[in-house]
Amino acid sequence: MQEPTLSSALVLFAHPDDAEFMCGGTVAKWTRDGCEVHYVVCTDGSAGSNEPGANRADVAPIREREQRAAADVLGVKSVTFLGETDGLLEVTPA
Repeated sequence: MQEPTLSSALVLFAHPDDAEFMCGGTVAKWTRDGCEVHYVVCTDGSAGSNEPGANRADVAPIREREQRAAADVLGVKSVTFLGETDGLLEVTPA
């Protein structure tokens, strides 16, 4: 049975690089098959470094550049950052 072809998809995730770890292969297949994929990244990725002495202000723009580059490789149409501080995002009714 042939699977239906998606015309568009939104991938919502917390941290830069989460999409590639969780569903990068699927995203690559979707874009290869003509699906228009868009990313929404909830946090700024500022806590995403183990480098001694790294500070959040320096890490966030690096993580954004890395995420955009990865999305380009996979053929993602757009990447939107919501800019929540990494590590402080909570699920709340608000």
